[in-house]
Formats: sequence, structure tokens, C-alpha cells
Amino acid sequence: MSKQYKEAWALVRTDLIRFKWGVVFTLLFSVYMSATSLLLTNHLLNENEEKLRFLSGLLDFIYLVTLPNFGFFFSRRSMRYLQEDSYTKWMMKLRTLPITIHTIALSRIMLMTVAFALNMFIFILIQATFSTELRAELSPVSIAAYTLMLTALAIMINLIYIMMELSYNGRKYMKSIFITLGIITVISIVIALSGGSLVLTVIHVAKYYPWLSAILALGVIACALMLGITGARNRIRKRDIV
Repeated sequence: MSKQYKEAWALVRTDLIRFKWGVVFTLLFSVYMSATSLLLTNHLLNENEEKLRFLSGLLDFIYLVTLPNFGFFFSRRSMRYLQEDSYTKWMMKLRTLPITIHTIALSRIMLMTVAFALNMFIFILIQATFSTELRAELSPVSIAAYTLMLTALAIMINLIYIMMELSYNGRKYMKSIFITLGIITVISIVIALSGGSLVLTVIHVAKYYPWLSAILALGVIACALMLGITGARNRIRKRDIV
């Protein structure tokens, strides 16, 4: 097992080095999205008016679209998946290497984990540093719980993207992404029309149940990663790359 982890990490490290500028731009994107969403979050924490329902729906949409993508790094491969079907070509190359399917699946989940660790750290650090409203609402433990809950939600959605990435060619992958974004949009609208807010709910739970929510979020993350490895392995095994 240790050999598989070493081989998987070697693949991850190769991608990080090969697409180092993509990693930099991804982190800059995290900074930008954190600063942008921070303005909406501060406004919603200060107000409870009916007219802010649209803003709460908009914030939920931003989080549901942006945070799951923190599990990816910008790269030439991700930019050319439609034009060149780059994911299929990469899969073909990996299958020719003297490594197991489990190693390939493990490396994909490890890359996602590294991306989330870096992007979520930057995203939350900026919010916790520059939002006096968020610091007034949440203690350090609650901020940690808030981070873990958002990460758990983002990982679950990101794994859907990864399963599609490993299963489909470029065109079908693009269609699946648009369908997923459509579902996310509908969910955001329904929550907003019902008078709720996903983001404010997460903040509320983190504020009043920090330890419980943090433990549950960690459990969800651990289960999601294990199921992700198993799912990725099965998708790779069944994938027709000819």
C-alpha cells in the first residue's frame, strides 16, 4: 500500500510541477472569489430584510459553483478537454504506465485533496482576516467548523465532477457540467424563494454547534474520500479509452 501512495504522490507532484503557473492562477482565483463573496456575506450578516432574499440566493449560487471547483487546478489539460479530449488522452497515457488502476484513482483524489487544502485555506483566511462581521459571529473553533462544513459540501460536489471526468469524453463531460450547473441554479433559487440561505445556515450551525458540526464534517470528508477512491477506481476500470 505504501508503494501505491508513493507512486500516486509522484503523479500528483508531476502535475503540480508541470502546471505550476496553473496552480498560481488557481490560488489567485481563490483570493478573488473570497474577496468577492466576502462583500455579500458581510452585507447579509448585517441585514435581515426581505429584499435581501435575492442576495442570499446569489451568495448560495456563488458558493455552490465556486467551492467545488477549488478541488481543481487550472492547467492546459483542463482548458483543452473539449477541443482535444485531453482527459481521455491523459487516461490513455496513465494506463500504459506500470502502475495499478488503484494508484491512478488514488492520485486523482490526492490531487483534489491538495487543491482543496490550498484553496480553502486561502479562501477562509481572507474571509476571517478581513470580515469583522464573520469574526463577530464565529469563534476560532466555529470558523474551523465553518471551514470543514463548506469543504465537506464542496468535496461531495467535486467528486461528481471527477466521476464525470473519468467516465466521459470531452463533449459529454461539458454537457454534464452544464446540467449540474443547472441543478445548482435551481437549488439556489428554491432555497432563496423559501426564505432560507445555505451559507447563513452553515454559519449558524458553526456558531452554535461548533464541535459537533466539525466532527460530523470530518466524518463526511473521510467517507467521501474513501468512496471517491473506490468510485474513481471503478470508473477507470470500466472506461473505454480506445
